[in-house]
Amino acid sequence: MSTTTTTITREQYLAMSPAQYLAGGFRDAAGQPRPELTSVWATAGAVQLEGVAPAELGTVLTALAQTLPLHAGSPADHYANACAEAAELATGVLGAEPDPTVAQWLARFAPLLKTERDLQDLVQHLGTVARQHAMFAGMRTGAVKV
Repeated sequence: MSTTTTTITREQYLAMSPAQYLAGGFRDAAGQPRPELTSVWATAGAVQLEGVAPAELGTVLTALAQTLPLHAGSPADHYANACAEAAELATGVLGAEPDPTVAQWLARFAPLLKTERDLQDLVQHLGTVARQHAMFAGMRTGAVKV
């Protein structure tokens, strides 16, 4: 086991795309969710969404979690339809349309969803992104001390 630490720059996080990091799928060779979904790749998502207010991202992702069970079809269609409905719900809750960056970022995952298990793994990833995003926003505003 290597103890070498690699520092990832902000630019590298910004350059990471779901198509790139999920090229091998959501699961590793042993059939387990890739640990990067809740670590490095989640940090990339949080960095990429830093211009979005945490309440906005949280509202969209909460709405997505509520709408996912209401849709059927292929995992990609199921997810895309739930994302569209989540945006509508979030608009009602927020009183304004959510930052389009969120919908654009979420849409990048749809073509990568092949199975229901992928969808479950993505939900875990999105939850980790939201937690990191809120923490980073708190650090920027001084609400979270490090």
